Formats: sequence, C-alpha cells, structure tokens
Amino acid sequence: MTSSLQQTLQKRIEDEIWTTFAEAYKEADGYYEEDKLDECIKKCQEIIGAGSCPRYVKISTLILLALVVEGERDFRAARTEAGM
Repeated sequence: MTSSLQQTLQKRIEDEIWTTFAEAYKEADGYYEEDKLDECIKKCQEIIGAGSCPRYVKISTLILLALVVEGERDFRAARTEAGM
C-alpha cells in the first residue's frame, strides 16, 4: 500500500511530466501557426522520441506532424526517424 506522501509525490511527478510535454507541444504548434514547418517537424520529432511522453500528447503530436509533412511517405519517414 502506498502512503499519502508517495501518492502526492507521484502526482507531482506526473503533473510535471505532463506540463513539460504540453509546453513542448504548444511550441511545436506555434511553429506550425507561424509557418515555420522545419522547426515544427524537429520539435514534433523531439516530443515523439521521448520515452516518457504521455499518450495523449504523443497522439496530438503525430497528428500535427501529419499536417506538416507532405505525403504519407514523408510522414512514415519522419515517424521512423522519431523512433516510432
């Protein structure tokens, strides 16, 4: 059984991880909105390549990446490059 302190610490760690990846996604989305597509792709690959990325952020990032790259072959190449 976990103690209240352990649960609190775990929640804070999860919140910090979520916040970190949410900020990274917002940065990638900002690049997309500013039509800085190369920067957007690089940021998306960085997010996807991180092992501790929350599933929701990873899915959102893959969707953003799909909007940016041209054609399915480029999307598959970018996904492979990111380690997916």
